[in-house]
Amino acid sequence: MKKAFTIISMLILLQSCQEDIHTEFLSGDNKQPPKVDTLIYRIKGFNSGVTLALLSDSTFFYKVEGWGCMGGGSEKYTFGSYTQHKNKIVLLPERSKELSYWNEENPFDYSNPEMIEYPFMEDTIRIKTEFFRVDIHGISYLLSGEFKDEYYSEQSESNDFQELASHLKGKDEPYGHYLTGKKTHSNMFTIDDLPEQWKTMFR
Repeated sequence: MKKAFTIISMLILLQSCQEDIHTEFLSGDNKQPPKVDTLIYRIKGFNSGVTLALLSDSTFFYKVEGWGCMGGGSEKYTFGSYTQHKNKIVLLPERSKELSYWNEENPFDYSNPEMIEYPFMEDTIRIKTEFFRVDIHGISYLLSGEFKDEYYSEQSESNDFQELASHLKGKDEPYGHYLTGKKTHSNMFTIDDLPEQWKTMFR
């Protein structure tokens, strides 16, 4: 009888422990951190480039890089959050960081850059902040109507819509630069999804 009581007590205790473990798991204490996916858009130049990364947690970083043929170079970052409604993406810049690479003894040593960080200041660092996504011929584009250069200069003579439309129509005008990425999205946006003022440029 005593032995049976001991066995029953142990079974109750074991069941109780299993319930505690199950409850703890359901409570979220053992949840894995959410996976953050990233969409990458780029402009590739000679010893230079622009990268816009849109993370699935609604944050972004915008990087402009330039490198010297004889070594040295720099990277400038803008960080912040973004909003998206259908194919319209609006960047909300918050802070900036600059990395400068130069080593007189070994110009190709990039291991110890000088770095400065500061709040984003629109009057000194200008980036395009409003984009529309469109997928054409297997390429995903982020296009802005703003007349700003992608390399932080103040003004450009043309915008992304004008430059891409010129390129697609084979015109002799300068094509400029615009952000492109691989079309890996679940949702595709066509020219018909662009605002009317830009849609007509591709007809």
